[in-house]
Amino acid sequence: MKKTRRILGCILCAALMCSLMGAVSAYSASGKLGDIDGDGKILSSDARAILRHSARLELLEGDALSNADVNFDGNVTSADARIVLRVSAKLQEMPEKDVETTLEDNMQIAKDVPCPYCGKIDCVTVSFDPKLGISIHDPSKAELCPEYKPAEETTEKPITPIPDPCEICGFLVGHLPECPNYSIYTDPVYYCQTCHFPVGIGLDKCDMFVCDTVCPHCEQYVKAWECHHCPGTK
Repeated sequence: MKKTRRILGCILCAALMCSLMGAVSAYSASGKLGDIDGDGKILSSDARAILRHSARLELLEGDALSNADVNFDGNVTSADARIVLRVSAKLQEMPEKDVETTLEDNMQIAKDVPCPYCGKIDCVTVSFDPKLGISIHDPSKAELCPEYKPAEETTEKPITPIPDPCEICGFLVGHLPECPNYSIYTDPVYYCQTCHFPVGIGLDKCDMFVCDTVCPHCEQYVKAWECHHCPGTK
């Protein structure tokens, strides 16, 4: 009888210990700074939840709300989401409450990228990137900046647009010999479509190479895809 009571007592103690450990683990998970969903991990989903709260799209409550203020400024904003996102990416450690720290101290690795034209962070061309955790300049919005200046024109020749294919033979240039639109002068096999000289070797002909090389006939250096009028063979 006594042995049975001892066994039952051991079982009850083990069950009590397990329940206490479960309660402690549950409390630590819910009380972890930056852990919004209480899964014990700090992931980008936690940063997303904080960002949605700051935008008033989905408000947090209880432990989730208290765990969201990771910079201890008394407010839950996109700045908290930025810190949580960087912690989830292993770019920084979670700030401690008993250590005096600021947002700028936690942004030593990655910093906001201002507008290259006006140099301001609050420019209309700058927006927050949740993946990087910083504000970056959007080149597609460059013209919206009051200080925007277009790039200076270069002296390089514009690229010749590709012509539309022939409606009969489907070729872009040259066509098929059987096509009514065919002309030997528009056929790149016989005539260069840049300088319009006949294809061949000599001063009155055009020889084009696919890479920078030295002409095997006149030994002149020729750049790739440039017309070369060889003085002649040796």
